[in-house]
Amino acid sequence: MKTTIKNIIKKAPIFDDLNLLRFRVNHLLKDDETVIREKYRNVFGRELDLENPKTFNEKIQWRILRDRKDIYTQLADKYLVRDYVKEKIGEEYLIKLLGVYEKAEDINYDSLPNKFVLKCNHDSGSVIICKDKSTFDRKAANKKLNFFLKRNFYYMTREKHYKNIKPLIICEEFLEEDGKAPKDYKFHIFNNSKEKKMFIQCDVDRFDGHKRAMLDQNWRITDFEYKKNRPENIPDKPSKFNEMQILALKLSEEFSMSRIDFYQVNGKIYFGEMTFTSEAGLARFYPDEWDYKLGEMWELK
Repeated sequence: MKTTIKNIIKKAPIFDDLNLLRFRVNHLLKDDETVIREKYRNVFGRELDLENPKTFNEKIQWRILRDRKDIYTQLADKYLVRDYVKEKIGEEYLIKLLGVYEKAEDINYDSLPNKFVLKCNHDSGSVIICKDKSTFDRKAANKKLNFFLKRNFYYMTREKHYKNIKPLIICEEFLEEDGKAPKDYKFHIFNNSKEKKMFIQCDVDRFDGHKRAMLDQNWRITDFEYKKNRPENIPDKPSKFNEMQILALKLSEEFSMSRIDFYQVNGKIYFGEMTFTSEAGLARFYPDEWDYKLGEMWELK
């Protein structure tokens, strides 16, 4: 399809005002590398080196632009990744699926349990949690979901593997821990030629005062922060931590670097998602030297 302003607007997100529309159209007319270089420069204050990437974030940008495997699209799809997880580690680690819909109007809320989670399969940030169906605003939920269905995440971040995911709404069982969303255990795994290395990101209170603890593979607090929002106390190590590590290594074994997410609720492990370009390569480490140290752990293939 020929690249024109008309065609770009058809693919672009919905806009609330004309100035934002003009800005986005100008952004969308630029090629991927130009946009990514500009964003990287704005965040880090230095030029992106794609010929000899050294930092963790530079290597993510290299992957976004130079390593565009089809399997990334399948596994970034929150619906299709379930087949991969079932094959690699078993169906018992999947959150119960309550429904899959092409548009919000297809959702039969009366058939759903009192608590559930709705989200789109092709993006980030579209999660809607229902804790009590009697007070749940269905109209507002449908409006939000239909908005996200029309948004192609690729045009926001230029992460190419999101571009061709068929947008869907998925409904899953609501997992809770003491009445709140459970802790999110994110395993960043580096499969190097000589050894496997990892660091763990534990996200706490994700929807209410979100905090993030960075830990090593022995559950010891690290000397760095990722996006600078460390909790006051180190979260308790989950009882199934060792099993999570084994599962994460199993799911990540085909990739030089990947992030595998899990939850633990009532002693049971649940798979969350797989990510190959964390934070679109634009999240800062504090101190900055850790961007380089973690970059050294990742051998590009």
